[in-house]
Amino acid sequence: MVCNSLGVRELKGIADLNYKELDSLSLEEKSNLLMEEYRIYEINSVLQYEISELNEKKIIRLLESIIEAEANFQITQEGEYPAKLVADVASHSDFNEDEFFEYLKILFLNDYIDVFKDEDFPVAKESKNVIIENNPDLTYQLRYNLHRLYRNNRELFNEENFSGIENYNSESQMYYSFLKYGTIVEKICSYQTLIRLSNKGMHYLHFITSKRSVELMHKHEKTLVAITEAKEKQESLLETFENYKTEQDENIGSINNLINNHSSKIENFYKDITTIISLMLAAFALIGVNISAIPKIESNFTANLLAINLSLILCLLVLFYILRVIVYNSKIDNNHFYIILVITIVGIIGVFVFLGFNHESKIEVIEKKYQHMLNDYKDDNEENISSLEEQIKKLEQKLEGN
Repeated sequence: MVCNSLGVRELKGIADLNYKELDSLSLEEKSNLLMEEYRIYEINSVLQYEISELNEKKIIRLLESIIEAEANFQITQEGEYPAKLVADVASHSDFNEDEFFEYLKILFLNDYIDVFKDEDFPVAKESKNVIIENNPDLTYQLRYNLHRLYRNNRELFNEENFSGIENYNSESQMYYSFLKYGTIVEKICSYQTLIRLSNKGMHYLHFITSKRSVELMHKHEKTLVAITEAKEKQESLLETFENYKTEQDENIGSINNLINNHSSKIENFYKDITTIISLMLAAFALIGVNISAIPKIESNFTANLLAINLSLILCLLVLFYILRVIVYNSKIDNNHFYIILVITIVGIIGVFVFLGFNHESKIEVIEKKYQHMLNDYKDDNEENISSLEEQIKKLEQKLEGN
């Protein structure tokens, strides 16, 4: 409440009061607020019947705009269609401002459009003390105040106070009439209000869509007849094409078989050539290495020859394995590769270890042979010397006897 220049207190609108200001009003001031609501109710209840004068295409355009508008801000509640700002819907509809709000009011009064409600206030529920700030529901304060008036001063809602006609149990009826036709209708004519399609509005759009579909079906009937005739011709052409395609597929299959056979033969030929060359290379490598190594090996001939051959075999195995990967397109199996490598290396080491301890070099054999011969000559010489010494003794004895 505010005071004018004469000091007379002026009332705020019912939607602008908080609960403390509302409770501080006298019964007469509260009655005046409701009388203003009744005046607006009478205007809007008559405006409701102007829907028959609205353009159907514009009605559809506005309802579709609520669905299709790109919303800068919208709220989706469970079981409800998304609520969007009136500003976004107006921008999408391309109506002028006066016409847009005229259609918006009438469609709202006829339940095609609903307003976003953050909370409902059932008449059986007590009114709590709430200070409302920054609520996206612009109708919240209005509905809250009407509910609080109804709970605290229900008698003010009796129809007799407005029409002069006594009517028992009319309080709830007037309460709901104010909620639908009162100041709330003016509240939705704000660009910051959130509106959504009601079930009735969505059903209306579905009906129009179905109606359009029926009209399109009639228009398409003649087209379908022409399509059917064209389809029969296409089927005949398609059958001819299928026969031709079958014949071509058979020819292509025969050609592919011939190509595969020749490719297989060529691949096998390359593989056989590679295998033969590899085996020849291995044989000549072994022969060549052995021939070139024989004159140069002075000691441990067998051990060295085996070590050379095993080393060469290791190199050939690695070479053949690489050829298999390159020529035969096989994947390298690391386990096989490492097993072959380990076995060959262990073989080389084993030859060295075994033959190193159990075989003598050529020089050692010759030295032992000469040593043995010297020992034999020494023994023979010692026997001959002993025999000569005995003969000498015998001769000396004979000489002494004579």
